[in-house]
Amino acid sequence: EQGYLRRERGRYPDSNHVITVHKGHFYSFPVLDSTGDMLSAGHIKSALEEIVSDDRPINHNSIGYFTSLPRSEWADIRAQLDALNPGLLMEIESALFVLCLDEYQPPSHESFVCHGLLGEAYNRWYDKSFNLVVTGNGEAGLNLEHSWGDGMSMM
Repeated sequence: EQGYLRRERGRYPDSNHVITVHKGHFYSFPVLDSTGDMLSAGHIKSALEEIVSDDRPINHNSIGYFTSLPRSEWADIRAQLDALNPGLLMEIESALFVLCLDEYQPPSHESFVCHGLLGEAYNRWYDKSFNLVVTGNGEAGLNLEHSWGDGMSMM
């Protein structure tokens, strides 16, 4: 439903973009127009095709790694990064969600579950409420930020 994204924008009511991570490189593109309606599937498909066609090698120094550190370490690094380039973190923080396009092709459901949970930290942003993880063979799942609901089952 078109209105769903409008209602779920929470702290950033003007947010209209998604962050996509591919091979440790971060990209941002709009998915909603100025009225909050979803842009065409063709627009989104074109943006994703452009991202996937980027032939740069894996960025093993991705900023995503920092979000996998213990919270106090990440908080210190985040404060330093925010002082150096506040717009960078704001672009990620204000995104509707993070889409992780992984090249890994899990051979089984069990491998997919492990990969979705642990994955490659260079291709995640664990500080976001959820990362939509899509593997190289089309498996898809969510990696959820869990501090709000430890011990809860998500079904």
